[in-house]
Amino acid sequence: MGGNEHNFTSIAPLSPPTLPTGDVTLVFTDLEGSSELTERFGKAFEAVRDVHFRLLREALQRSGGFEVETAGDALFVAFHQAGAAVRFAVDAQLKMQSHDWAAQLDGLPPLKVRIGMHTGEPHIGRDEVSGRPVYRGAVTNRTARVQGAAHGGQILLSGTTQALTQGALSAEVTLLDLGQHRLKGVGEIPIWQVLHPELPRDFPPITTLDPKRHNLPVPLMPLVGREKEIGEWHALLRRSDTRVLTLWAFGGMGKTRSALQLAEVCATEDTVAISRAEALFPHGVWWVPLDSVKSEDEMVAAIAQSLSVEGMPGALLKEQVWNFLRERRLLLVLDNTEQINEASDIIGALLSRAPQVKCLVTTRNRLGLVAEVLCEVPPLSMEEAARLFVEIVQKAGKTLDPYDRDVLAVCRRLQCVPLALQLAASRVGLLSPAEIVEHLDEPLRFLKSKNAKDLRLPQRALRDAIDWSYQMLDEESQLLFAELSVFAGGFTLVDADAVSDSGDTFDGIAELHRCSFLNAVTDPLTQRTRYYMLDSLRAYACEHLENSSDGGRAVRERHVKHFAVLMDKFAKQLRTATEMEALSQCFAHLDNARAACDYALARNKTELVARLTLSLGGLLQRTGAFREAAIRLQTGLEAANCTPELDNRLRAKIMLARANAHYDAFNWQLAQQLAADALALFNDLGDVFGQGDSCNVLGLIALRGHKDSSSAKAHFAKAIALFSQAGFPLGIAWGRNNQGLCEQADGNSEGARPHFESALEIYREEGYQRGIAEIVNNLGVLTQETGDLEQAWRYYKEAYEIELRLKHQFGVARGLYNLGEVAASQGQSHLAGHLFAGAESLFDRVGSPHQKAAAQNLQKIALADDHWKATQRSSNFTHLKDLTLEQIAQWSLSPE
Repeated sequence: MGGNEHNFTSIAPLSPPTLPTGDVTLVFTDLEGSSELTERFGKAFEAVRDVHFRLLREALQRSGGFEVETAGDALFVAFHQAGAAVRFAVDAQLKMQSHDWAAQLDGLPPLKVRIGMHTGEPHIGRDEVSGRPVYRGAVTNRTARVQGAAHGGQILLSGTTQALTQGALSAEVTLLDLGQHRLKGVGEIPIWQVLHPELPRDFPPITTLDPKRHNLPVPLMPLVGREKEIGEWHALLRRSDTRVLTLWAFGGMGKTRSALQLAEVCATEDTVAISRAEALFPHGVWWVPLDSVKSEDEMVAAIAQSLSVEGMPGALLKEQVWNFLRERRLLLVLDNTEQINEASDIIGALLSRAPQVKCLVTTRNRLGLVAEVLCEVPPLSMEEAARLFVEIVQKAGKTLDPYDRDVLAVCRRLQCVPLALQLAASRVGLLSPAEIVEHLDEPLRFLKSKNAKDLRLPQRALRDAIDWSYQMLDEESQLLFAELSVFAGGFTLVDADAVSDSGDTFDGIAELHRCSFLNAVTDPLTQRTRYYMLDSLRAYACEHLENSSDGGRAVRERHVKHFAVLMDKFAKQLRTATEMEALSQCFAHLDNARAACDYALARNKTELVARLTLSLGGLLQRTGAFREAAIRLQTGLEAANCTPELDNRLRAKIMLARANAHYDAFNWQLAQQLAADALALFNDLGDVFGQGDSCNVLGLIALRGHKDSSSAKAHFAKAIALFSQAGFPLGIAWGRNNQGLCEQADGNSEGARPHFESALEIYREEGYQRGIAEIVNNLGVLTQETGDLEQAWRYYKEAYEIELRLKHQFGVARGLYNLGEVAASQGQSHLAGHLFAGAESLFDRVGSPHQKAAAQNLQKIALADDHWKATQRSSNFTHLKDLTLEQIAQWSLSPE
């Protein structure tokens, strides 16, 4: 890192106002027909949109409301009082109505906004990346649904809000009861319309579900998340070539609830379109529950019952149903078909006999029809999972923060699977989220609820949900399922072939994938497909493996040997031109390598432990995971020390790798002792490369740990000579780079530059990206010392970008830190604060002592900047711990 001290100057940004808390009235507005107007008038319409927002904000200011956010043409605001919200809405509509829009843009029709409001206590969380406060949860969703039911110029409010306006409205404002209406994803609620003498009174029927055109069950609770997926699935259903859309996933992923939401979207949309003969499904949307159905006849009977088709004597019911559907254009929602062997045949026949009917199917097993459009239902996002967990708990009278670390830990451990979250949330009355996390090591035993009477029997316990599907597998598939549980973090077909002993692995994996026991993900860059099990499925399969004849010993030993060979192959590519490729491949295998190492250690296979920890520890070091690398290498060193017959070259390599780990942790004396012991062994072996490597490490320890540049220079000179003898150019570059560091430590910046440039030339010739990043970073430090901050920023940014491509966490942290120093020197305190916060989080993640320096610089900014002081006091950086490396990088360099 740069390591220079700077005087910090700050430009304090305005602190954002505080969102109203407790029971608040939320209001959504939306500009009607804006997409068509944008298409018609192009960029000229942008200015008109801004005028519309100005009128709304002026009304907001007059009524004392709070602006939450804008999105496209929508404004989201909040009020402490329901009466003030209504006054805002009336004022806004009056100003929109009286404004001369044609004067803004020739030919522009009057603009109209839809306004809806609802009152409740929303969750206040943070945006995942920016960290700013936002409203989340059911209250926000319900407000959006009320607004979505309105027409342009209309103001709607929920019954809850209406009850709170008693005595708070002026004499000229009245409320009209529109009755009970079903809103998609919400159920039935009373809706009221705001009336004013100068505003229109008569509108078409509001956009809610028409009970005459569907039989959709009322959802037990609002759908949390899935907005993106529902939108994509709806677009697919609208395509003329989509006849059957299958929502496919394992039990508990939320297929039924998602299908209900999608069906409600279709039915709601058609309520408006039916009057214009534009409905997608003019004959309705019809729900067919099939969870208790087992046979073809029962399935046909269920369809007939949902469509109210009464069987006539002397005629086949199937033919009567086909005849009923032949001329109709409707959507059939067939929920839970996996246990019906003939489901595909029935749906295929239906599509053939009723050419205008579309089917929406939920299942754990793909249908296998040519017409099938398959949509896998994924787990929720982390934010959606936390919201779901908190909302379920809230219904039981408990209050939790969806951004609480323990809540997020529960979601992460349960992989954001809705059923698992629902069962875990049922335990909150007896256990805290932190205690729930402790019990999730045994999810199959813990995740059950006898009181969930509204869940189908197979869903009242996670084990029962898995049993339901497991019993449908044949014996060979069950055996392969158990064997594949040995993999941690996924596997490829090659991995499965190396470990399994159950015959045709490819066909077996294909069957398990068809039945939702495996997920398949293809890397877009490498085009390699990896297969994964949910953790709950893996725990279930592990039980079956443990209960097999040999307790899974044979398959586990094949697993250990396979990954020992694979990780050794990757480790041999470290510190070479192909390091980046090796690291990109090894990331996917790290969990399996860890599991193999742990199994070998538990079975006291010390030589395997030594070999695995050397390669695994080296790979972890190169990714910047110093803390774990040190632990793994210490385990390997202990295994080597208790294995007298171990090859001394392997022992020396482990010693030197452990010395490197001590160096990273600033444990100078231990690092020096191990490096010296390794050098002695390499001398005995006549291993020139090992000798050069050891001398290089000893030089770094002398330079950084003992501040003895003279001894360091001697070590580096010897290392360069040995690497030259070994014919290893990269080793020569290491030495030259480190000689430059010595000159820099002695205050001879100009003397350092030739060493760095010589090393950089070798690195570029060899294509060694890690080395290029190291040298460019060092050149940034030299440039920063001369005061050329713009050039220093460019050097640091180039090094940071290489480290990010390498996924080297320490290198990214170092880059963020150095960029933070430049930003601070330029007076950009807000940017510098983000950069130091990101660096501190990553340094902490990898176990680097440099975390302290980043924290100290962050404190300096907080002392000079009231906004950053408040930010730190509210622990606004805790969310960084749950972000990926790429997300932290984006957050750090792109502050709002």
